[in-house]
Amino acid sequence: MNRVDTASARHHTYLLASRLFLGGLNDALLPYVEQIPELATVCPHRFDPEKEAVDHHQIFSFDIFPYESIFRDPSGLLGGAYRSLVQERYERSAFQQIINADHIGYELAFLAYLCSVEATMLESNQVVEASHVTQEQYGFLQDHLLRWLPPFVNALALSGQPFYATLGQLTLQLAYDHLLQIDTADNKWINQVNFHSDFTLPDAPDILQENQTSLKQVSRFLITPPYSGLYLSHSSIVKLARNHQLPRGFGDRHQLLTNLLRAAGQYEVVPALLEQLIAVTITWNHAYQKQIENFLEIENWIRPWQKRAAETSSYLSQMVNMVSMAV
Repeated sequence: MNRVDTASARHHTYLLASRLFLGGLNDALLPYVEQIPELATVCPHRFDPEKEAVDHHQIFSFDIFPYESIFRDPSGLLGGAYRSLVQERYERSAFQQIINADHIGYELAFLAYLCSVEATMLESNQVVEASHVTQEQYGFLQDHLLRWLPPFVNALALSGQPFYATLGQLTLQLAYDHLLQIDTADNKWINQVNFHSDFTLPDAPDILQENQTSLKQVSRFLITPPYSGLYLSHSSIVKLARNHQLPRGFGDRHQLLTNLLRAAGQYEVVPALLEQLIAVTITWNHAYQKQIENFLEIENWIRPWQKRAAETSSYLSQMVNMVSMAV
């Protein structure tokens, strides 16, 4: 394909992924999804739009919150600096203003928009202007999407939702291929532009060195992705409770995990619970390693997450030893 066809194809692919993340699988999107072999194999045999809407709402409104701020901001809150930074990118490129700008669906819609603009400019022989749009795509992939897509995709892979797990993997592949093809096609200006490929996560608190660390602090650490390298979903915490027949109460993920840790102490199964949490970190570590092997050129955006997951595993192992010594 030539550059116009490539940009147009990216536009349509990003737009489809955006709509699926924003609203789920529906009658209008089903014919397009069925043309993608990977997604077609995980589509329901008997399509029920009401059930699909419920599943979409369940995973993205209660279980895995698909926002850059949730995955990157140590506060664990929606909005804040990351949403503002994303919105600034939108405004700079004359894209629409959106309240939840850092939602995965809108970030993909933005890339779809940029690819459409690029194709239109290339068709009009506005090569210089198209190159500026390509630079914006390159910067957004590096500074935003690829910095949180790896853990988000891993969270989807562990969600028990095959359709969205596959969609996440295909989205990461799309972003990866996009970055590499830009790098190949436009390496002259890439060498002249200073983008931030040196990705690091914010410093994590050393919860074992702090005096009188509370269960709430441990819980907060574990559910904060840039600290732990993980995303402990609501359903994964419920599964931990069921595996040990422990009450977890009600509330958000922080409250659920705090309740679970507290109950483990009351029922004297703290080591067993911690061992299972270690197993979770190992699963995440392996998932990151597989991503690195499949997407070697974006290793710099995956390795920091993997390192955090390994550090969390070490923390939990030390906690097991501390509990054993206290008995």
